[in-house]
Amino acid sequence: MSRRDRAAVGLLLFFILCAFTIELYWLLHHDRLPQRDDFLARAFAFYGRGDRGYYNRVSTFEIGLESFNVLFTQALHAFVLAGILRRKLWRTLLQLVVGSYVCYSTALYLVANHVSGYAEMPHHNLASFLIFYLPNLPWLLGSGWLAWDSGERIATAFRKIEAAV
Repeated sequence: MSRRDRAAVGLLLFFILCAFTIELYWLLHHDRLPQRDDFLARAFAFYGRGDRGYYNRVSTFEIGLESFNVLFTQALHAFVLAGILRRKLWRTLLQLVVGSYVCYSTALYLVANHVSGYAEMPHHNLASFLIFYLPNLPWLLGSGWLAWDSGERIATAFRKIEAAV
């Protein structure tokens, strides 16, 4: 397995693990996080310093985004992972699609907060912006890299076909 495939496998496993631990926890308990005192509830209280929409001001946007991510995106991540491990050609196109839309949805979330003037950020200071942006970077940059990697593989394949013709 190539280094790029190992990196893709690592990213996909990270995304799946986060979805079925942290994100699923949030989906199950989003309506009562302020009343809870376990580790993940305290972690979401901390993240709430950057975005109260994931702590004590949850809207249907966050619920929909996370539900889609946990219930649909992880199945696609698992298919991409299986395609990589089985060395299937279709994996490249699926990786491009999934990487692109996860990168896009993460960017949309970040831009929507920016356009709103960070309405759900209690204090607009460096710490709050770091709390908001840093945890989202793996999904933005990692998914962007997955899309770029598969796009490059597809472009290389087309160049080889063009050269042969």
